Amino acid sequence: MRKVQYILKNKSKRFIQLFLCAMFALLFFSAVSRAAEAEPSNLAGSLMTLQETALARENPDADAAAVTELPAGSAVMVTGETDGWYQIFFQGQTAYIEASAVSESSPVNVEALDQEFWDNAEKGESWVESLLAQQAGIRQSRIWGSVIIGLVVLIFGAGVFSALRQDDGKRKQRGRKKKKKKRMKAGKRTENQKN
Repeated sequence: MRKVQYILKNKSKRFIQLFLCAMFALLFFSAVSRAAEAEPSNLAGSLMTLQETALARENPDADAAAVTELPAGSAVMVTGETDGWYQIFFQGQTAYIEASAVSESSPVNVEALDQEFWDNAEKGESWVESLLAQQAGIRQSRIWGSVIIGLVVLIFGAGVFSALRQDDGKRKQRGRKKKKKKRMKAGKRTENQKN
């Protein structure tokens, strides 16, 4: 009977584990597909710089709701133009700014950007390696700290145990002496009574 209960308990645990794994996989893949849908596949446009602070709006209209305020000097990706308004791609959404607030940026030096990217990647790698080495050192120091604390507790416990054992041995020895004295007194009494 116990074996059947054990098997049923394990099967229910396995079912729950599989169910949770399936739910996690479903959530993961749905999040990935949503992220892929949200990203523009081929964003084309030109990089431009704001000459003055500008309000990015939902529609190409001065009365449209403002999405955000962009400070002067900000770089924006212009994806289109409509009636004196530039369509921009900003924080994953389309917005519009007045064309008068924007000027074309100087051409982007792709090679310099690539070099900067790789330099930063190398710095990041060395930083990560340093961080991992520090974490390993911290783990080792915690392990050794725990080992040392364990040894101190063990030595202290052994000392206490030894002291208690010696004390117990002395008590037993005193008890034996008392019993021996009592026997001797009882023996003397019986001798005296016989005489």
